[in-house]
Amino acid sequence: MTAGECRTARMAGLLHDVGKMGIPEQVLSKPSSLTAEERSLVNMHPEIGHRIVQGVGGLEHAVPAVLWHHERWDGAGYPHRLSGEAIPKIARVMAIVDSYDAMRSDRPYRQALSPEHALREIHCGSGKQFDPALSEAFVRLLGQQPALAA
Repeated sequence: MTAGECRTARMAGLLHDVGKMGIPEQVLSKPSSLTAEERSLVNMHPEIGHRIVQGVGGLEHAVPAVLWHHERWDGAGYPHRLSGEAIPKIARVMAIVDSYDAMRSDRPYRQALSPEHALREIHCGSGKQFDPALSEAFVRLLGQQPALAA
């Protein structure tokens, strides 16, 4: 990635879930499985976030990551069921980073996964959930970190 793409990725990382402000806290922090209605509410957060950031000067390059970070390489994501390279690169990067962060974080319904386990999940999602080239680069780069080696 270029220096500019890295700056955009950093900003997108800070903003990608801003739309969760429009989701009731009791749904976001629910310690058990979500109902279909609750899942539908959570799935609205990319579009809510898009509406929040789209008109803010200086954030134009981060908008695709906010809107499409839950799209999947295989087209089974949301909100627009984009697939492959139709998903902007910044959103494909954010999908990987967001998923890794979610797996590495404690949740009301489960404890954080180990770095190794999270990287295996990213690897297993390559070509299905994640861009194959980007996910393999992510796994390779993070797998080289001393805390993750062998």
